[in-house]
Parts: sequence; C-alpha cells; structure tokens
Amino acid sequence: MPAERIVIVGAGPAGLATARAYREHGGRGSVTLLGEEQLLPYRRPPLTKEFLRGLLTMRTLFDSVRISEHAGVGVATLVIGTGFIGCEIAASLALRGCRVTLIGEEPLPQMERLGVQAAHRIADWLDGLEVKLVGEVSVRAVHGGRIVELNDGSRLEASSVVLGMGARPRTTLAERAGLQLRHGAVAVDAQMRAVRGEPVLAAGDVAFAANAGAGRGLRVAHWGDALEQGEVAGATLAGVDASWDAVPGFWSTIGTRTLKYAAWGDGYDEASLVA
Repeated sequence: MPAERIVIVGAGPAGLATARAYREHGGRGSVTLLGEEQLLPYRRPPLTKEFLRGLLTMRTLFDSVRISEHAGVGVATLVIGTGFIGCEIAASLALRGCRVTLIGEEPLPQMERLGVQAAHRIADWLDGLEVKLVGEVSVRAVHGGRIVELNDGSRLEASSVVLGMGARPRTTLAERAGLQLRHGAVAVDAQMRAVRGEPVLAAGDVAFAANAGAGRGLRVAHWGDALEQGEVAGATLAGVDASWDAVPGFWSTIGTRTLKYAAWGDGYDEASLVA
C-alpha cells in the first residue's frame, strides 16, 4: 500500500507496533504518531504490578503514580472490578500494606471466563494477601471518591476508590469517517484494513479483527495482541502480505502468582485444574 504520509491515531502498543513494523518492512513514507498523553509510548502492563507496588482510574502512568501515592500500611482501599486488572491492583496494594476490598459482579474472580476451580484458586491467592472479596454485587454510584453505593442501597467506605472495570473503544472518529462497526469496535479484516482498497486500518483495542486462525472476527484488549495486530498493520501499510492468526492471550501477575491465558474468548465447555 504506497503512501507518502501515514498518520497513526493512538500511541499505545498497536500504534507503536504499526509504526515500527512499517519501517521494518521497508516503508519510507513520513509517519506521524498521535497520542493523548504528553509522553512517548511506554509499556502499560507493569502499572498494575511492579510499578504500583483516591477516586482514581487505572489507565495511564499518571494514574498509577497517583494510586501509589495513596497506598500505605493500613490504608483502606476499595477496588471495583474482579477482572485481571482489578485483581492485579488489589494484590499490589495489599502487598503495600493497604486494607483492600475487591468488589465484583461475579461470585468469584474470573469465574465466567475460567471456570469455578480456577476462580477459587485466584480467590485463594487474594485471600492469602488478606484481600476481602465482595462478590455478586453491582455498583450504583461512587460518592466523593470514598464511598461506593451498591445497587441494594448499602454503602462501603474507604480512604480511596480505584476503578478497574475495563475500557470501551473510542469510535467517534471511525463513525464520522463512515467505517463499519461491529460489537462496538471498528470491523477490520485479517490484514487490519477497515475499508478494502482504501488506506484506512485499525488495530488494538478499537478493532474487531478477522482472525485467520479462528476463522471469524474477534475483539481483544490484551497488550500482546495489540502489538501483534500493530505489526500486521505496519506490514500491510508497507505493502507486505501479513495477517493476524495468533491465539489471543496474556500473562497476569496477581501478587506473587502468575498465570497465562490463551483462548478465542468463547468461555469453556469443561474445566480441570492441575495442582
């Protein structure tokens, strides 16, 4: 795909990988990388783990700095969200000495994704760090950055509240450009092309991408997959034949424990746990 100038919207892993792959595959057009933060691209996964060890969200380096500033021995902290981000944050703050309560809609962390046995294992890891788990509840509101109101009207109070509830793709630009959306993300083929025959591509969190291995479209929000999709996008921009066919997955470190997840994202038929 010949191009004199390439503009990459987003300076996360997919954007950076796209720019690098484009150059590595011989692309010589000018490249502009647009990012929201006033920082060069950096690795986000350590923000909930090594780096971290108010009403605050967990998305950027500055978020992790602010959360870390509030952490301390005996500080009561509420973490909302029992996905891997929430579990990682809860474990890291507990290791800092905080009194952590983890709130989620599932009875146990990641039960729907990984099954009851694995969920019990993760819950045991958190219990070993003295993280209190409050499951099967949903949050109605957060007041003053300190009080979490649940849907049953009860309230939990702490010195700070951290939201680890995931993120939605920003699709406003894509919608204005007339791009097709599926499942709340930009529909692209396995080469990351949003519109066939046109120089418009999407990769990373914002993409609902055809996966050659799965034989269908997938939306994943994992760091490694954003890098892989970006590498495919960069190759495509440079006119090199490439396609996304890897099985999505990631590593998660919860306290001192580590697990690896790899799946198409369809849940499971049966589960067995090997000690």
